Amino acid sequence: MPFVCSVRLQSVHRCCASILNPNWLLTSGQCTADLAPDAISIVCGIRMYRTVVEIALLPYYQPAASKPTANDLALLRVGRALSFTSNVQPIPLYDGVEVSTGTATLVRYGPMDERWSWWNSKLQLAEVSILSACECQYRLGPALAPYLEPRNICTDNGFVTTMLLTATGGPSSRCVGDSGAPVMFAASELQPYTLLAVTGWTVAPYGTGPSVHVRVAPHLDGILSIIGVN
Repeated sequence: MPFVCSVRLQSVHRCCASILNPNWLLTSGQCTADLAPDAISIVCGIRMYRTVVEIALLPYYQPAASKPTANDLALLRVGRALSFTSNVQPIPLYDGVEVSTGTATLVRYGPMDERWSWWNSKLQLAEVSILSACECQYRLGPALAPYLEPRNICTDNGFVTTMLLTATGGPSSRCVGDSGAPVMFAASELQPYTLLAVTGWTVAPYGTGPSVHVRVAPHLDGILSIIGVN
C-alpha cells in the first residue's frame, strides 16, 4: 500500500495517514489535536522520513475525547515534498454519493491479537462489509447510535489478510494505532483502491462491534481548499 504512511510522535507510531499529493497527507483529527507540527513526523514507503510543518484541522472538528465526530479529519503538510516511487504514491479521493453496501478494505498497523506487541510494523489488510446506517445504529446500541451522523460510514468486523507477514488471519476492526488509516473500495475496475473514508472509532473492546469512519466526499471541498487541486 504505497499511499499509507506512519504518523509518529517522538519517533513512535501514533496513527496512519494517506498521501494526497507530494505535500499533503490526510489523517484523523484525534491524531494531531493539541500537538505542535514539530512534534510529529511522517514515514512513508520503506524509509522516506519527513517532518510536519503544518496541521490543518477540518472545520467543525471536535476532540474525540469529548464526542466521536463526523468531522474528525486533519491535513498534514510536510516540510519537504515527498518523492514518488513505486513504494510512495498518492491515493485518489472518492467524490461520489454515499456508499451503503458492498465491501471495503481497511489498512492497519495495529496488533492482530493479544499475543502481539501494541504496534506491528507490518501493514495488514482486512476485507469488511459496509453496513447500512440502520444496521449500524442497531449494532451500536442506544448509547452510541446518537453519535452516528450522515457523514459517517460503518463497517463490520472482517478478517485480516497479511502482507509481508506470516500469521493466521483473525477477526479485525479498528484498533490501537489504526486511527487515520484509509478505508478503501474499488470505485472502478481501473481504480481498485479509492479513499472512501478515514478510520475513526469503534466499540470497545475492539472487534465486538462495528467500526465508524469519516467519509471523505462530504469534506472534499474543504480538503481541496487547503491542499489545492493537483
